[in-house]
Amino acid sequence: ETDEVVALRWNRERVFDRDAAELFKRLVVDDARANGVALTAFTRTEEKRPRPSGLNTVEMLKAASAGLGMGAHAAMQVAERLYISGFISYPRTESTAYPPGFDLRGTLSAQRHHPAWGEHVAELLDGGAMTRPRGGKDEGDHPPIAPTRSATSERVGGGDAWRLYDFIARHFIASLSPDCAYDVQRASFACGGEGFAVVGQSVIEPGWTKMMPWRAIEEDPLPELTPGAKLAIAGVELTTSQTSPPPYLSESDLISLMEKNGIGTDASIPAHINNVEKRGYVKIGAGRRVVPTDLGVTLTRGYHAIDPDLALPSMRASVEKQLDLIASGEATHAAVVAHALKQFAAKFHNFVANVDRMDSLFEAHFSPSASTERPFSKCGSCCRYLKLVTTTPQRLYCATQEAVYDLPPGVVKLYHGRECVLCGFELLLLTSGDRTYPLCPYCFNHPPTGMGHGARAPRRLV
Repeated sequence: ETDEVVALRWNRERVFDRDAAELFKRLVVDDARANGVALTAFTRTEEKRPRPSGLNTVEMLKAASAGLGMGAHAAMQVAERLYISGFISYPRTESTAYPPGFDLRGTLSAQRHHPAWGEHVAELLDGGAMTRPRGGKDEGDHPPIAPTRSATSERVGGGDAWRLYDFIARHFIASLSPDCAYDVQRASFACGGEGFAVVGQSVIEPGWTKMMPWRAIEEDPLPELTPGAKLAIAGVELTTSQTSPPPYLSESDLISLMEKNGIGTDASIPAHINNVEKRGYVKIGAGRRVVPTDLGVTLTRGYHAIDPDLALPSMRASVEKQLDLIASGEATHAAVVAHALKQFAAKFHNFVANVDRMDSLFEAHFSPSASTERPFSKCGSCCRYLKLVTTTPQRLYCATQEAVYDLPPGVVKLYHGRECVLCGFELLLLTSGDRTYPLCPYCFNHPPTGMGHGARAPRRLV
């Protein structure tokens, strides 16, 4: 018997019909009041949260951004100062596994008398609990980042230097500690023909999470339950919610994606992020979220309009892969350089030939008259209104998609709300001289298949 209240999760999780939800609620409430909530299954299992691998540069930068509130560029500068001062090993490394000859025990012993974690270190050394870090990969460059001597906040200078040193030391000690063991309780219930479940957990042995308490198991154990028991209902709550767009990327998430897509190296990733911020393409918001600016969005749209490869991660990743071929001996330096020069020369000439697309996009977005241009006709892609830019050359501008649609010379007006049957854009009437033609702004800029460039203008006016 217990008076503890346990919150159950509905197996259906959600329904999108309010009346159906109210019906399910009524069935559950009526059955629970008459018969109680039946416990159909209860299990307990012991699970482990494995200790971390060795710390490489990317993981250090992600932790500094997400957990310490430090920018990647600033964190790298702090790490370099700690290295120069002899407090940590070389901070630029891709390895997460220590080489066989690395003196793990000696490095750990240096922390034995530290006032914050010396007691835990002594237990590892004297009690035989010390283990090798889990898994990881030795890239052959430098060992994972580790403290090289014991230091306090006063010794390293306090502030960001201490916070980063504290994280590096704790991570190293945690990687040599036993895994965290915890007990997981899972219970299933039935009521009113519906299924419910709840999961509880409690720590058996904290292990390495003593050193990294922010990654410890959150204890929320279930009371002892017996299958077949009937439990009283405390209440049934029906909530209404709605989907929301994902948040902006955090700097930590951005670092992960850059590593995944081969954009930069452990040494250059902080510089890339710092550069796009300094140039005004993004700004760092609350929680170190990377928020694109109007300039950054418009520039990216312009690249997509001319050569999407220049704005996609695949371009930089392909270059990094070619450099890897040199390192592995599968290609020569001269061959890779010649290929890259030929590839980028072709892209440069294509960009120069079509730079007017970028110019028109920037002019439409940043011209003094951009804020006064009036909504004109409907966009077939986003169903919002395009703005008519009357300066020469005249064009339509979609602020939602950062797209520009050139218009031929003449006077344009709306065509009674009619839409193009091919693309859904609202049709216009173009008066040129003494003749008037219907005009689709999208098809004018993107002729449908079969309408070649040789007869573009007449076909666009159909």
